This record gives sequence, structure tokens and C-alpha cells, in this order.
Amino acid sequence: MIVVGILLTLLQGCVPNVVIDSKGRSGTFPNSKAEDITDDKQHCETLVKKNVNVPVDWIQYGIKKYFEIGSLGLIKAGEPKSMTYNRNCLKGRGHATIN
Repeated sequence: MIVVGILLTLLQGCVPNVVIDSKGRSGTFPNSKAEDITDDKQHCETLVKKNVNVPVDWIQYGIKKYFEIGSLGLIKAGEPKSMTYNRNCLKGRGHATIN
């Protein structure tokens, strides 16, 4: 019980990092959005923290991953909701994401 409490405390502020291609233009934006990366990453992380319970999300992902391994890949784990939200937020702000 103590270990779970410590893990939840340590995971409280964890929002997954999304790799961004900072070369410049992406999508339908005619000019570079690279100068806004830091501000956009912070804004998207804040949105994810407000809308997703990150520790619970990662615990659910771990359980799904456990079943994926146990089923030899027949059941796919997908990705954590927080990662999807963060990626979609950055794409919506005009950044090309790699992972």
C-alpha cells in the first residue's frame, strides 16, 4: 500500500512528452510555428492535467499493457489518454509530432 502511495505521488505531475518536429511548417499553416513550441507545450500539459487523472490513466495503461503481453499481442493496449490529448493539442496548435 505504501509503494502504491509513493508511486501515485511521484506520477502526479507526469504528463507524457511528445516529440515535436521543430523544423517549421506543418499542416495547413503557411508560416512557421516553431517559435511557439515552449508556450504551446506548457499550455497543452496544463490542459491535460486539468482534464485527465494522469496517475490513474497510466495505471490503466499498465494493466492494458499487461493483458497485451499476456495475450501475445492479440489484445492491443493502445496508448494512454493523456498522450493522445497532448498530441492532439500540439497538432491543433500547428506542430508536427513524431511519436
